[in-house]
Amino acid sequence: MTEEQKELNKERARLRTREWYRANRERALAREAEYRRNNPEKVKACYTLSRSKKLEQYKAKCKEWQEDNREKYQASKDKWAKENRDKANASIANWKAANPDKVLEGTRLRRARKAALPGSFTQAEFIELCAKYGNICLCCKLPEKLTADHVIPVKHGGRNSIDNIQPLCQSCNSKKHTKSTDYRIDPTTKEIDAYQEAA
Repeated sequence: MTEEQKELNKERARLRTREWYRANRERALAREAEYRRNNPEKVKACYTLSRSKKLEQYKAKCKEWQEDNREKYQASKDKWAKENRDKANASIANWKAANPDKVLEGTRLRRARKAALPGSFTQAEFIELCAKYGNICLCCKLPEKLTADHVIPVKHGGRNSIDNIQPLCQSCNSKKHTKSTDYRIDPTTKEIDAYQEAA
């Protein structure tokens, strides 16, 4: 029997099943109900498996869309994080708590990259830089606790010196991630800061 004949037979069998079901719908429903009552564990396992497969398919489609629409996806994430700052911070904290090994590895890699880079800056220089910009986050403009963000990320070869540093809150620093975004504007002239020229 050829593959074509096998497929034809399968289709005929499916048609016969549909016809029987339409002609014996009440009987079929009663049989299904009886099976569920007599086999609750099997029904639950089947439902769980089906739900798991659908969830995996949904996740795969979401991931595919995210990869095909990176800018749109990132913009949507940034908007949500800005509108839900507390939830975003909690989500980051939960992820770090659940993935201590990844956090540690990321810290080690970052320190190693910084150690190999030219330049350095002191805490006093960073405090002075924060004061210059009014002790606010240059991204969200809120007086949050500030962190030293590398304008050009260390990952992309940015220098670990004060001319490549801008004060951002932890949330905005994490959101910026490895993008090279410069938020520095001179507070007196409203022009791009001279630091940017040096960076």
